[in-house]
Parts: sequence; C-alpha cells; structure tokens
Amino acid sequence: MVEHISYSALKLFNECPQKYKLMYVDGIEKSDNTIHTIFGTAMHFAVENKLKNRTADEVRLFEDSFLKESQVLKNLKSEEYSEFANQGKMLAAMALPALEECFGEFELLEIEEDIYQKLRDINNNPFHFKGFIDVI
Repeated sequence: MVEHISYSALKLFNECPQKYKLMYVDGIEKSDNTIHTIFGTAMHFAVENKLKNRTADEVRLFEDSFLKESQVLKNLKSEEYSEFANQGKMLAAMALPALEECFGEFELLEIEEDIYQKLRDINNNPFHFKGFIDVI
C-alpha cells in the first residue's frame, strides 16, 4: 500500500497508470532532465535564496545553478544554453520586484512548507497527500 501520494504522482497516475507503476511501485527512475526542467530548478534556487537573503545576487545564483545543473545534458547546443541563460538572468532579476509589486512589503515566514494531509481512498483505506507550499 502507498504510504503517501504527491500531486506529481497523482498527476502521473492519471496520465499513465503504467508509468506510475514503474516509477512509484517498481522503483524504476527515469531522468527527465531537459533544458526546461534545469532552467526551472535554477530559477527556483535563485528566487528561493533571494527571498531568504535579500542582499543575495539572484542573477549570480541563477547563473551558477544553471551552469551546474546543465552539465548533465548531452548534446546541448551553446546557442540554446545562451538563450536560456540570458532569459533566466533577466527573469531572476525581475522576481523580487514582481513579488513586491503584487504583495507590497511582505514578511517571509516559510519556504518549502510541507503539506501532509491524512485522506482516505474510495475503499476507505487511509493514505497521506504530500505536497509543498513554496512561499508563505
């Protein structure tokens, strides 16, 4: 029986039960590293760390993380890398001002807050829904 299920796992099950079984039941991992997922990971890292430390250089954080993460990609063209890196630097610099514009002055309470909710399936078996809230 599954102890908990995340949104990602639930979404995968809905899209392809066989792929869900291979990953979550059989434990077969598949790397989905693409330029897009690496970009997202680097952006998340940069913005999260900027929120934790307002004096941090979010552009540099993005650059360093993107460079490190992109090492796993095979056959990455330099033009593609440059395009994503330049867009990322621009967006990283815009993140905090955009949050301030939307929310005004705000106090950061928590980053990556766990959600662990007890639920029951259609047969009344207990399980937990697991997720995260990025910023509170």
